[in-house]
Amino acid sequence: MGLFPEIRRAWLTSGNALYLWSFENNRDFTHYLKSQYEIIDVALVRPKSGVFNENVEWLIVVVTPMEIILLATTFESPDKTGSVFNVEHGKEFKNYSNFDLTLHETGLNFPSDEVNMVSVCGTENGRIFLAGSDGNVYELNYQQESDWFSSKCKKINRTASALSYIVPTFLRSSSNRACIVKLTYDASRHIIYGLTEQSTIHVYWLGANCHEFEFVGVTGDLSSEAMKLTPAGIISSSKALDIISIHPVDYSESEIINLIAICRSGIRLYFSIIGPAQSNINNFALAAQMNSQLSSQAPRGIRLAHLRAPPEENRVRDPKKLVHRWSPNIHCALYSNGVTLAANAISNEEDALLGMIINPSVGSS
Repeated sequence: MGLFPEIRRAWLTSGNALYLWSFENNRDFTHYLKSQYEIIDVALVRPKSGVFNENVEWLIVVVTPMEIILLATTFESPDKTGSVFNVEHGKEFKNYSNFDLTLHETGLNFPSDEVNMVSVCGTENGRIFLAGSDGNVYELNYQQESDWFSSKCKKINRTASALSYIVPTFLRSSSNRACIVKLTYDASRHIIYGLTEQSTIHVYWLGANCHEFEFVGVTGDLSSEAMKLTPAGIISSSKALDIISIHPVDYSESEIINLIAICRSGIRLYFSIIGPAQSNINNFALAAQMNSQLSSQAPRGIRLAHLRAPPEENRVRDPKKLVHRWSPNIHCALYSNGVTLAANAISNEEDALLGMIINPSVGSS
């Protein structure tokens, strides 16, 4: 289950069924029950220009073990009096919570080719990328009609070598490429980040106009890099740097920090993209200048720029115990505009919600 804040909807899957409803007023219950297979993941993306009519502002990507399905969405006010726009943080946005959602089958279904897709992200110009269980990144390419030379919908492997196209599928699936478990997109810099099972982060650049796809690099030895940035004792073992989620930082929020990774231990890692002119930047002013060029020039890599220790425990302590060990076990986390929320597993049946926010007076949290 999850949220689509862009359209003010919560979603839940159960087997082959998808359910959506407005999380602001608990109305407009919508469902999709036509999938023949269990639904693995769901994502909300923008459509390509010129493929659908103007009423289709969003697509919902439904991922199953056998196929990927694109559903079109339309919204209609039930009483024709709903407020179309709201203002939030000084910005005007369409208030989808006042409208009824309808899902439409598009006929755009992509076969999985025996590769499970485990994560989806989309761009502002309608490109859709998926992370496969084989460690590759795929793009869904679709058009209004098929012709002699191209089909209506096609899945393209963006990270495979030329040799892989002549190798049978059952041999390709046995590759040693690390599985990417999460894809996320930074729209302000046209960069896609991929988190692997081994807690490495892959970086891909989509070009100045968001029409390309280029592998930039991968994080290095995080353990040794982190040791240089923190006092002894903060990192007890390499497992303390097991990453459970990654979150792009918009350029409007920071010119230096591009990505935040949250670890199972509660440690937060702050990454900076290396600009096109040099391989390493230690001067923050120069780093900000280089980052301002990333929208038009390909970056060269990614580096760990900063680290923050886990938050302090805020529970009543036993005065009889002289030593209080605080070992968070984070299994889910969100970050937005300087605010971090994380679910810390206290037991198999209980979580504690951790909240962290930047203190503007000291610049830390």
